[in-house]
Order: sequence, then C-alpha cells, then structure tokens
Amino acid sequence: MIVLITGASHTGKTLLAQRMLEEFKIPYLSVDHLKMGLIRSGQTELTPEDDEALTGYLWPIVREMIKTAIENKQNLIVEGCYIPFDWRKDFDEQYLPSIRFICLAMTDDYIDAHFAEIKAHSSDIEVRLDDADCTIESLKEDNLAYIVGCQKYGEQVVMNDSDYQQTINKLLDEELEFVKGTHKKVICFFESDCQEHWLDEIKRSDWKSGAFLYELLSTGRFYEAVGEGSKVLLLTDDDALISYCTYAKKNDIQPTELSPWMGFVYTFPEHRGHRNVGLLFEEIERLAKEEQVSEVYISTNHIGLYEKYGCEYLTTMGDMDGEPTRVYEKKIEL
Repeated sequence: MIVLITGASHTGKTLLAQRMLEEFKIPYLSVDHLKMGLIRSGQTELTPEDDEALTGYLWPIVREMIKTAIENKQNLIVEGCYIPFDWRKDFDEQYLPSIRFICLAMTDDYIDAHFAEIKAHSSDIEVRLDDADCTIESLKEDNLAYIVGCQKYGEQVVMNDSDYQQTINKLLDEELEFVKGTHKKVICFFESDCQEHWLDEIKRSDWKSGAFLYELLSTGRFYEAVGEGSKVLLLTDDDALISYCTYAKKNDIQPTELSPWMGFVYTFPEHRGHRNVGLLFEEIERLAKEEQVSEVYISTNHIGLYEKYGCEYLTTMGDMDGEPTRVYEKKIEL
C-alpha cells in the first residue's frame, strides 16, 4: 500500500503522515527531506523557492521509488507538496490499485476563523525555521491552487472547514479500512482466466437478481440482455468475491434513452458495512471517463444508499414488469 499525502502549506500533511506512522507502523518518506538532501549535497542547483521546477525534478525519483515499493509489496507513505495533480498518468493498472491519494486543504472561512491557531501549530511535528511569509492571503491563495488543481484532474480534496482534529481522525479511520483491504481489487469477469470460479462465486448470492445474472453469464445471453460491450465488475480479495455489479448499456428499464447503467449491485453479507460498493463506483467512474460519459444511471428502490456515493435521485420510472423504480444519476467529472 502506498499513501500519497499532499496539499497546501500548513494543512497538516506532516502531522497526518506522523499519525499514520504511529497508528499503522508504516514508514513515511518526506519529499521535503529528499529535496533538501539533494540541494544541500550539491546534486542540483535548484533552491527551495523553485517549487514548480522542483516538482519536475523530484517527482520522477519519487515515482520510481513508489513503483519499486509496490513491486516489492512494501507499504510506504509519501508526504509533500511536490506530487503533481496528474500523477495517475505515470502508473498503469499494475500499480494504481495499491495507491491511495490524499490532498488536504482549508476553506477560506476556516482560515479566517483559525489563522492564529494555524500559525501556532505550524511546528507541531517539525520546526519551521521561518514562517514570516505565512499570511491569511497567502494561505488562501495556496489552498485555492490545490483545490483547482485537484478538480482539474478529477481528484478529491479533503476540506477542513470546522474541526481539524476530527478531520484527521476521520482520515485515519478511512485509511485503516484501506489498510485492511489492500488485497482488494476490481477485475472484469470477461477478462479473467478464472471465469468458472467467479461464476460459482456469483451463484452463492442469496439474491434473485444474482441468480438471474448467473443464468445470463452461464448461458451466454449476457450481451443479448444488456448490450454489447457491457461489463461485469468483480471486487475480489484473492480468490474470494466481495461485491459485484454490471456496467451496462441497458438495464431493466426499457425503452429509455438513458445509458449507461450500473446494475446487479450486490455485496455478500459478511462484507457489508465497509463501503465496498465505493470501490466499484471508482472503477465505473474510471471507465465512464475513458468513454467520455458524463452520467451513469442506477435503478433501485433503496433510499439513502447510493446518495452516499454522490448519486442524486432523478425520477421514478417503470421497469420491464411495470413496477415503479427509483432512478438515480451519478455525475462524472470529465
């Protein structure tokens, strides 16, 4: 597992890395320390003020260290402000499932209300030799740059707008779940060499629609039912199936011009309560972006479930049996 921690100045990147080191016993690499080591040893003529040039200089080194750690199945926290917003382009599917990205930022209101406190805690983990350049205006400008940069490349930002310690504790809880689930990965059924095994796993579902999906796959009628090019996504942990869903051209609401659909969403009972569906959503968002699709739809009668993953109720429509069903829409940022 690799955790990348970046963000604006004074947002607590180093504190979060230190807390994760203490909680999870995972070593962390400070990109700032790497920077100063290279500068002070004369390996570069860049100075600590050359932020943009330093990102281009340091990131290729850090990037290859990350790849090496993943290949060696080692855990590592990488913390610093020299991680580019488009970092994902430098990793393929061999590496991306093992990387967690966290960007910290503060709202303008929080900076206005807590500026003195922010300054007072600036040396909690490392002593800042000179913090005179830190002003309310510079903090707001720095935070806005990170927010805009992350939005441009579809990255999430952890915004602190009220209680900083609560924000950090929530992140630690989420990372603990990630640490526990580092063997989880999403695969495509049709690209797997173990289709018979995964069919047997799907067959275990205690759900009528799961049995129907099994029937479609085992009889070769899947594409006929949901459209050519549709996918079955499996969230796996080694050879165990945790959750599954489809990313399909058609759903049980026909006829309709709405497409594509996330359907057949199921999590096995022993794995519920851990937001595993969120990992399937991340893969669907990735696929949708590749296809330049700006909306994905879900047909369900659950209320309060898909809202957790950014879905919004759109309308109620009739399914193929004439029964009413709620339709949700998931916006995809392209």
